[in-house]
Amino acid sequence: MRGSSSAKCALCQASRELQVSHIIPRFVGEWLKESSATAFLRGAENSNLRLQDTMKMPLLCSDCENRLSKFEDYFAKQIFFPYQNRGRQKFSYDESLLKFVVSISWRILYIEQQVLDDNAPNLVPYAKRALKTWKDYMLELRQDEGNYEHHMFFLDFVEKSTAEIPNDFQWYTLRAIDGCLALGKEIVFAYTKFPGMIFISAIHPPKLEGWVGTRIKRSGGRIAPPQEIAYPGFHGFLIDRANKALDSEISNIQEKKIGETIRNNPERLLFSKSFEVFMAERKRKREETKQRLPGLVRELVNIIEGGEIDSSLPERDKNLVRLQIDFAADKLAELDLIAAKNLERDIQNNILTARDSHKEKLTISDLGNIVIFFWTLLGSTKIKRLERIDKMFKEIESSGSYSKAQVILIFTWDPTDLIDKTYDWGCQLR
Repeated sequence: MRGSSSAKCALCQASRELQVSHIIPRFVGEWLKESSATAFLRGAENSNLRLQDTMKMPLLCSDCENRLSKFEDYFAKQIFFPYQNRGRQKFSYDESLLKFVVSISWRILYIEQQVLDDNAPNLVPYAKRALKTWKDYMLELRQDEGNYEHHMFFLDFVEKSTAEIPNDFQWYTLRAIDGCLALGKEIVFAYTKFPGMIFISAIHPPKLEGWVGTRIKRSGGRIAPPQEIAYPGFHGFLIDRANKALDSEISNIQEKKIGETIRNNPERLLFSKSFEVFMAERKRKREETKQRLPGLVRELVNIIEGGEIDSSLPERDKNLVRLQIDFAADKLAELDLIAAKNLERDIQNNILTARDSHKEKLTISDLGNIVIFFWTLLGSTKIKRLERIDKMFKEIESSGSYSKAQVILIFTWDPTDLIDKTYDWGCQLR
């Protein structure tokens, strides 16, 4: 990193040429770019601005930069990359993890001091005391971190939530970086968020209640889920940070650029962490949407979501099938309530008619951008039902029917089949 003009190093206070230091370690930003669908970062405050790097500023001399980089290297190799790339969740650690967390919180506190001066001057003395304690600990002028608690919490995918969370919440928890001081009348702590993990350093009071399985100790130990945060007000604080990060919507032009990037390099999308979060967030939203649907239509959505994917397929093709299944499930789940009730009525009538007449019955529900075929085939086998689905798709394709439809779904079943009692289905996306 290039140095700037001579000034005092924020850590050792020596008058030296300063390095342009990353506030959030560089490896985090590089991993985000490498694992994204577009190879760019986007700022939380202005989502229309493409970024190539995380925030940095002249802060440390080369000696202090090298000192802190040792702790960053330890964290990156021992925890961050094993967690992000290999799915490891249980970690043994030594004092280097504590020094890493202290170094991150020290930077946040150092650059956010003006926030305290402006909004909570009564907390300034506590912040100055923490700054000195953490500085001396990193410079090895003292043997311990003082009586301040430091915590690390792993974030994971949210399939269902009893509490209200904002749209795209998982983009914040699993893909965003963030850092600030959390303030109350008599409370302040340093908050830093990496993709999938949170770091908290208590400032005042120096100990935090309600944090279970999260404490980072100087003596070392093990850290792993399950963890719990029952600290009063923290859930609201996290939601507030997510709302601020998600508040600025991507403009139509930028949305188009993202689409072009994905179309030009679909392989990157299908193998990206962005794809995983995208799929998880759609599923979470769909869980909420499904609750308003009539029971039979909700069951059809569940059947689509549970569609089996051939385990012998290459990973790219598996992800492509997942995307197709997800899109079809979304379209069905997004039916307005009137259309959903009409669809359920049509299916129920189909089943009753087939049972009364002892003949097969086909019902077609053309809802514009989605068409649903429901076929009761009495006396059939699973193989026969799947064959009928394939044949129907070929007939639709050759006839050019339903040109407005984005999704065509075909469901078949036989209520007399005691071996395969569920619905068989097929999907065609256009």
